[in-house]
Amino acid sequence: PCILRSGGRASEGTLRDISAHGALVSGAGALGAAAEGVLELPRSRVSLRFRLRDAGRHGLHLELPDAAASAEFRRAFE
Repeated sequence: PCILRSGGRASEGTLRDISAHGALVSGAGALGAAAEGVLELPRSRVSLRFRLRDAGRHGLHLELPDAAASAEFRRAFE
Protein backbone atom coordinates (compact mmCIF):
# COMPACT_ATOMS: atom_id res chain seq x y z
CA PRO A 1 0.00 0.00 0.00
CA CYS A 2 0.89 3.65 -0.39
CA ILE A 3 -0.58 6.96 0.71
CA LEU A 4 -1.05 10.04 -1.46
CA ARG A 5 -1.24 13.34 0.41
CA SER A 6 -2.47 16.28 -1.64
CA GLY A 7 -4.58 19.34 -0.96
CA GLY A 8 -5.07 18.52 2.71
CA ARG A 9 -6.38 15.02 1.91
CA ALA A 10 -4.83 11.60 2.27
CA SER A 11 -5.90 8.56 0.27
CA GLU A 12 -4.59 5.03 0.28
CA GLY A 13 -3.79 3.21 -2.94
CA THR A 14 -1.72 0.42 -4.41
CA LEU A 15 1.69 1.06 -5.90
CA ARG A 16 1.76 -0.76 -9.27
CA ASP A 17 5.10 0.44 -10.62
CA ILE A 18 7.87 2.83 -9.58
CA SER A 19 11.10 4.17 -11.04
CA ALA A 20 13.34 7.16 -10.41
CA HIS A 21 11.12 9.13 -12.80
CA GLY A 22 7.59 8.19 -11.84
CA ALA A 23 5.05 5.86 -10.33
CA LEU A 24 1.72 4.24 -11.17
CA VAL A 25 -0.80 4.12 -8.31
CA SER A 26 -4.24 2.49 -8.49
CA GLY A 27 -7.22 2.66 -6.17
CA ALA A 28 -6.35 6.02 -4.64
CA GLY A 29 -9.32 7.94 -6.02
CA ALA A 30 -9.27 11.05 -8.15
CA LEU A 31 -6.87 13.98 -7.92
CA GLY A 32 -7.39 17.36 -9.50
CA ALA A 33 -5.56 18.26 -12.71
CA ALA A 34 -1.89 19.11 -12.08
CA ALA A 35 -2.20 18.00 -8.44
CA GLU A 36 0.95 17.98 -6.34
CA GLY A 37 1.65 16.30 -3.05
CA VAL A 38 3.60 13.58 -1.29
CA LEU A 39 3.67 9.87 -2.06
CA GLU A 40 4.34 7.89 1.11
CA LEU A 41 5.51 4.28 1.01
CA PRO A 42 5.21 3.18 4.66
CA ARG A 43 6.78 -0.27 4.23
CA SER A 44 9.88 1.23 2.62
CA ARG A 45 9.87 4.33 4.85
CA VAL A 46 10.07 6.56 1.77
CA SER A 47 8.25 9.84 1.15
CA LEU A 48 8.56 11.54 -2.24
CA ARG A 49 7.14 14.70 -3.72
CA PHE A 50 4.89 14.06 -6.75
CA ARG A 51 3.10 15.84 -9.57
CA LEU A 52 0.11 14.22 -11.28
CA ARG A 53 1.10 13.54 -14.88
CA ASP A 54 -2.02 11.68 -16.03
CA ALA A 55 -5.01 9.75 -14.74
CA GLY A 56 -6.29 6.79 -16.73
CA ARG A 57 -8.03 3.46 -16.41
CA HIS A 58 -4.89 1.86 -14.94
CA GLY A 59 -4.51 4.50 -12.23
CA LEU A 60 -2.64 7.69 -11.51
CA HIS A 61 0.64 8.32 -13.31
CA LEU A 62 2.84 10.40 -11.03
CA GLU A 63 6.02 12.28 -11.82
CA LEU A 64 8.59 12.00 -9.01
CA PRO A 65 10.94 14.95 -9.52
CA ASP A 66 13.13 14.25 -6.46
CA ALA A 67 13.34 10.44 -6.54
CA ALA A 68 16.63 10.16 -8.44
CA ALA A 69 18.38 12.35 -5.86
CA SER A 70 16.74 10.74 -2.82
CA ALA A 71 18.98 8.51 -0.71
CA GLU A 72 15.83 6.93 0.79
CA PHE A 73 14.60 5.99 -2.69
CA ARG A 74 17.94 4.56 -3.79
CA ARG A 75 18.23 2.43 -0.64
CA ALA A 76 14.72 1.04 -1.06
CA PHE A 77 14.54 0.49 -4.83
CA GLU A 78 18.00 0.13 -6.35
